[in-house]
Amino acid sequence: MELSLTDKKIIFVTGVHRSGTSLLDSIIKSHPSISGFENTNVPKDEGQHLQSVLPANRPAGHFGFDPDAYMDENHLLCRKETAASLMAQWGVYWDLDMPYLVEKTPQTILKTRFFQGLFPNAIFVVLLRHPIAVAYATKTKKWTEPNTIPHLIDHTLTCYEHFFSDKAHLNRSHVIRYEDLVERPEEIIDNLFSALGLPRIVRIQDIKKNVNRKYFELWNGGVIRSCWNLLTKRRWVYANRKKMIKTFETRANALGYSLENPGSLPDSGFFRE
Repeated sequence: MELSLTDKKIIFVTGVHRSGTSLLDSIIKSHPSISGFENTNVPKDEGQHLQSVLPANRPAGHFGFDPDAYMDENHLLCRKETAASLMAQWGVYWDLDMPYLVEKTPQTILKTRFFQGLFPNAIFVVLLRHPIAVAYATKTKKWTEPNTIPHLIDHTLTCYEHFFSDKAHLNRSHVIRYEDLVERPEEIIDNLFSALGLPRIVRIQDIKKNVNRKYFELWNGGVIRSCWNLLTKRRWVYANRKKMIKTFETRANALGYSLENPGSLPDSGFFRE
């Protein structure tokens, strides 16, 4: 029996904004057996901008706090008609003869069960990044709404926690840590393609390492250029950082990160798949 379009193997690449999902998406869709969106004239070639079936997502740093952003298999839109409509709109940008198709949208991290309900063969590749790096990287972008660092750290942790609460319900999901990807790209990508039953690709694009470092420096007070402001700024940074560590450290540790020692990576057990 011939498979319908909705039975296609779709790889959903997701995470939060500024966590490296665009990088991971570009690597995955470079595989000769995978078709992804390119040259779509929409931001980051994301599937959310190439469809009119699902409601619009809240912006970076906010969607995780929106109850309506969470969708699972019990959602009213989780039906065959929705899957068919999405395939009709996304299929224009895919080579449907390929065995695997890839789509990338950060907000999908709250909708994994929903998309599995639409597409039974869905595969989810979820990228995690240190919440401090995500927070500072998001805050520096002009297209994001004004946010505080505590708000953005809380948002990042909330999105990750939502995903891990749903993970047990998923048939196929793979968690990758951004820090591991940039440090050992060949190993991480080879393991992913092996899990998908695909041969390795010959060469992975050059990836910048130590990108998190500049955000950790900001977390620790940044470069202070004025002696006049030195003591005041250090006191402010210390007080605020101490408060955030007290508020978020336990949650961050549970996900394999530390705010107190951001350069360390506590073992949460999620990265031994």
